[in-house]
Formats: sequence, structure tokens, C-alpha cells
Amino acid sequence: SDLESKVKGYAEAKQAAEQQVESLTDTAQKQHSALQGEVSSLQSEVESLQATLKTQNEANGRLSHDSSELRAEVARLEEQNSRTASELAALKERQAEEKARLEQNNSELSAELESARKAAKAGEEQTSKLFAKCKAYQTRVLG
Repeated sequence: SDLESKVKGYAEAKQAAEQQVESLTDTAQKQHSALQGEVSSLQSEVESLQATLKTQNEANGRLSHDSSELRAEVARLEEQNSRTASELAALKERQAEEKARLEQNNSELSAELESARKAAKAGEEQTSKLFAKCKAYQTRVLG
């Protein structure tokens, strides 16, 4: 009866460890997917701002030879370019931070997953040993 209780306990521990592995895997995949979406969104923003910056630079080139009214427009566009470049730099910095955060999360989740896998394997080994002892006991007792 004590042996059966231990077997049942090991089986429950094994099942709990397997569920933990599945849960951690699911969580890791969801976080990875969400963070990949954020990174992709930031990359799209960067590309859009780069295209805007290129367009504005081309417009500046066309306007530079015109009258003082056109020169005032050039100055306005240059100021906007500066803001866009600042936004682009900030977005690139944010993208790098998000990437580092994603890598850190992935690293932590991988470590948790590995720990859970080791626990599941240890539970399997203990259960296997216990079943072998039960079988030997059963053979001895029942002949």
C-alpha cells in the first residue's frame, strides 16, 4: 500500500511535470509570437520613416533652387527631417531594447523549460524504478 502510494505519487508528479513543460512551451511560444509581432511592427515603422526621410530629402533638393518662399519650405522640411531622424533613432533604440528583452525572455523560458524537462525525466526514472521494484515484489510475494 505504501509502495502503491509512492507509485501513484511519482505518476502524479510526472504528469504535473509534463503539464508544466506543455504550459511553459505554450507560454514561450505565445510570448515569442507577441514579441516577434512587436519587432515586426517596429521594423515597419522604421521602413516607413526611412521612406519618408528619403522623399523629404528629394523634395528638399528640388526646392533649394527656388525663391525665398521655397527656401522657407526647405527649412520647414529640414526641421521635419530632423524630427523624423530623431524618431527613427528612437525607434531603432526601442527595437534594440525589444530585441534584447525578447532574447532575455527566450533565454529565461528556455532555462525554465530545460528545468521542467529534467524534472519530468527524473520523475519518469523514479517511476520506472518504482515499477521495477513493484514487479520484483510482486514476483517474490506471488511467486
